[in-house]
Amino acid sequence: MKVPEDGEKEGVCRRMAELFQVNEARDRAFPRPRIPIKPVLTSPVRSEGDRAFPSILSAGKYRLVTSGRVAIAHALQLSGVGPGDAVLVSAYHCSSMIEPILWVGAEPVYYRIREDTSADIEDLESTMAGNVRALLIPHFFGFPQPEMDRLRTWCGERGVVLIEDCAHAFFGMCNGSILGSWGDYAIGSPMKFFPVIDGGVLTSSRHSLDAVRLEPGGLSFQLKSVINSVEAARSYGRLQSVGWLVGAAIGVKDRVWSLMKRGARKRGEGRGAAVPLASEGGYDFDPRWMHTSISEFSRRMILGSDFRSIAESRRANYRLLVSRLSLLSGVTPIRENLEDEAVPYVCPMKFDRPEPAFTRMKEAGVPIVRFGEYLARDVTEEVCPVSVSYSRSVMQFPCHQALTEAEMEWMINTITSIVEGS
Repeated sequence: MKVPEDGEKEGVCRRMAELFQVNEARDRAFPRPRIPIKPVLTSPVRSEGDRAFPSILSAGKYRLVTSGRVAIAHALQLSGVGPGDAVLVSAYHCSSMIEPILWVGAEPVYYRIREDTSADIEDLESTMAGNVRALLIPHFFGFPQPEMDRLRTWCGERGVVLIEDCAHAFFGMCNGSILGSWGDYAIGSPMKFFPVIDGGVLTSSRHSLDAVRLEPGGLSFQLKSVINSVEAARSYGRLQSVGWLVGAAIGVKDRVWSLMKRGARKRGEGRGAAVPLASEGGYDFDPRWMHTSISEFSRRMILGSDFRSIAESRRANYRLLVSRLSLLSGVTPIRENLEDEAVPYVCPMKFDRPEPAFTRMKEAGVPIVRFGEYLARDVTEEVCPVSVSYSRSVMQFPCHQALTEAEMEWMINTITSIVEGS
């Protein structure tokens, strides 16, 4: 397995800066969302839940790592992808899908998607070349790719490794098979589905994962995983009954952090992140976390959750959002009907006039995810018109299980008021 060298991270960062132009200053200028954009803790007590519901964890053997982007890097390494190789990746993407490809020394080659976000298999054929080693295929927003059997055959006939990207699809099935079981390898992102600040899944139903050696993270990582998760819940009005305990814990955390940083400065050590950058909402892939396992708190939270209840809540919230927001002029769901086997990550809606609606919604505190807003610069309308259109016009709204009825109503009413007034 590849061991990252000191200069590698800087080199990848330079390439990413060349490929992506991210408006972080604009994003930082908006106020914090008034309701949680991702799941937060709603109870201090956890019990074993219903894990019989299909999930990526039941797709095959798995390893729990610190983030989905780290899982992609492992999948690429296990697939033998390296310098001189090419990886087929959707023209509709986020930087987290691209950076691990650059880190292993390969180059991304972009394929088209259709308006329903399914892969354009005919275009895959046109982009196929002798150095293509792997295909990264995402289930966007939790919608299963409809032709996984055909994609599986296509890869097998050409000796291409199929990596199933389930970052948006922790749960679900396609044509009777669990999402994550179609690929040679599959990756998942529990942070999108559970109230945790770290976590990634690498799984395979076809190959051994013995080469992936992981060690527990340090004390600072374990502490921050717990306290930041509780702190996030408290900031949105949850766990009020344990406020005194949270306050004391945060004080301890801040003191520990201060002492650790002071000690590191005295020893002349660099600024190592206490948690993976993905946990802080950053865009960067950090190879220093390649061989660290998920925090113990996050592992317990995920494995102790009621998968069926989470899936049912997300599906119900998705249907509510679609039924209400579809009534607005110029606002259209990417998928109006939710397949029986799909569990959504978010509810993606296409806006005919994304501005000034986007800015006004963000200023009002509406939680908005903009997957694919920043595409690699070489993805033009000629490469994929759908991807370019969606990067400008599609906004995704949360439908997760921690949202209350009042929060859902506030979000829908605020969006409605802004769109109708634009």
